[in-house]
Amino acid sequence: MKHVLTLGTIIFLCFASFSAKAQMYNRVEMSRGDFYLNNVKQSDAQVRDILGEEIYNQTYVGAQKQRKLGNALIIAGGATAGVGAGLVLAGAAGAMGTLTHTWYYDPNTGRTWGDKYNYNDNLDKMGPIMMIGYGVLTLGAACLSAGFTFKIISAKRLQWVEEEASRKLNQNVSMNIGATRYGLGVTMKF
Repeated sequence: MKHVLTLGTIIFLCFASFSAKAQMYNRVEMSRGDFYLNNVKQSDAQVRDILGEEIYNQTYVGAQKQRKLGNALIIAGGATAGVGAGLVLAGAAGAMGTLTHTWYYDPNTGRTWGDKYNYNDNLDKMGPIMMIGYGVLTLGAACLSAGFTFKIISAKRLQWVEEEASRKLNQNVSMNIGATRYGLGVTMKF
């Protein structure tokens, strides 16, 4: 019985193959333009080593410049649009006319009556301020649009860099135990 069990085990090992996959997972993350590997911020030299010279110089550095330019345009555009909106509102408030009613009093009869309404506008004085305000507001809106465009493009490029780094760092390693042409053996694949 002992020999039958041993023989059965040997036959099973010859025809069966065991495999075990070991994978060391490195967590790669980009946050606010910084590169993190396993929650540790990486320096530019370390990022260059992980990505390789070509990806680092052509994609990562360019995407970082786009991200910074987008941030600057968003801040400048918001401030400029705010100033433009303030000028438009100030011009509109100043251009509003005054409505006056002329009252007459007759001392002989003791009667009071209104004659006409007079409208005095200041559009000739405040119109240029409104026009300047519209121009500054348009410039601010253009800066905001360009800033958000740069931010979106850089975010997609940095996401690609993150995926590429994750792919490079997280390669499967497998170990197989089973029948080979020379008998029982162990193979490792990287």
